[in-house]
Amino acid sequence: MSVLGCVHCLCFRAMLNFEIKLTTRKLFPRDSPLLEIETYREEKILPDYSTAQLFINNPGNLSDPTRRSHLNHLIEEMESLPYAYNDPRSSMYFVRDLESFSAALHQLEIEEEGETPSNQTQVLNLDQDLKTFLDWPDYSHWRGLVKYHDENGTGTSPHIVLDSLMATVAYHGPQLTEWSERAHMLNDWRRVVDKYADEFNVTVLHDDGFHWQELVCMAALCILFFHSSMAGQAGAMSVFVAVSVIASIMIATMGLMQVQECRWILVDIPTHVAYHLTLGVVSSGVQERVKHSFDAVGWPAIQASMCTVVCVTCLLLAPVYIGIVFVRVMCLCIGLCALHSLVLLPAMFANTNQILEHELVVEHVTFLSRDRKAAANSAWTRMFGYSSDPPTAYKGPG
Repeated sequence: MSVLGCVHCLCFRAMLNFEIKLTTRKLFPRDSPLLEIETYREEKILPDYSTAQLFINNPGNLSDPTRRSHLNHLIEEMESLPYAYNDPRSSMYFVRDLESFSAALHQLEIEEEGETPSNQTQVLNLDQDLKTFLDWPDYSHWRGLVKYHDENGTGTSPHIVLDSLMATVAYHGPQLTEWSERAHMLNDWRRVVDKYADEFNVTVLHDDGFHWQELVCMAALCILFFHSSMAGQAGAMSVFVAVSVIASIMIATMGLMQVQECRWILVDIPTHVAYHLTLGVVSSGVQERVKHSFDAVGWPAIQASMCTVVCVTCLLLAPVYIGIVFVRVMCLCIGLCALHSLVLLPAMFANTNQILEHELVVEHVTFLSRDRKAAANSAWTRMFGYSSDPPTAYKGPG
């Protein structure tokens, strides 16, 4: 167990120094023309124009200056983050164009009527300005980013309700070619968006916003729902197998893309072994349970593992990086999973049960000795009229 603990400590330490490379480049053959597109994306688009896509699902009544100001402040905060262009022209946010259009339209109406221009801020009226704005040739491209409806239908007095809208904010920087920097940038976006989530129901999307926290979720589920100690050991063992696989992948410099491929097999064999150890032969001892689990799961698990390895080796015939790495990961994962399930898990079960049985025996002996002492005191009292605990000098019957 100490050796196993040292191995997993080294694995966790290696994971902390893991270089994250999430890219689609390795999904294609070496002679694929798609590699050129991916090269342009990584070398040209990401460092010069990485965009945060903001989906505002509850914009509300933007005719209200206060609410419109809050929404504008959200975009301004996104534009003030690191790697941002700090230029409103780099963002696609239709409210600014709508405000400019409404102000220009109002100014034109004032000039036509011959009135004196007012210095007051123009109040935006969605009911009057939105449809005209979207029908204008210079602003018709905003139709794809705005969703609205008219509550009065085709009535003469429209009442426009804005359902949702989309905005983008651009970022740039040579460091954005690295996934780790894009991950930090994504966290900054989420921190800003979370402050306005309740008011506008806003979410942020990035094309590289992968979520690979399955191991943490699996460990949490094991703790919450596996009340049996044996089931908890099996779940923890599956997590340890995955940790070993990730660390081994890092040592082999395969990258993080292949970690996602090995999750499904991590819980298969440990679950079957844990079931037969705990519920297979309930009335038997530890040795009988371990033997039963090997008879029921051991040989079939070895056969299934060998068949899986033979099947996946066919992928080596195609010179595709993802296929080669998939074979490596599957072989490594199956080997570690079989080792943990058929060797370490039964050993942990046997050691744990020996400790529990020893504690039960000690408790049983203590209970019996306490009962025997109480019975002896009772008999002594009936015979001589006083208790023998604590012992005192004999004073006679009178």
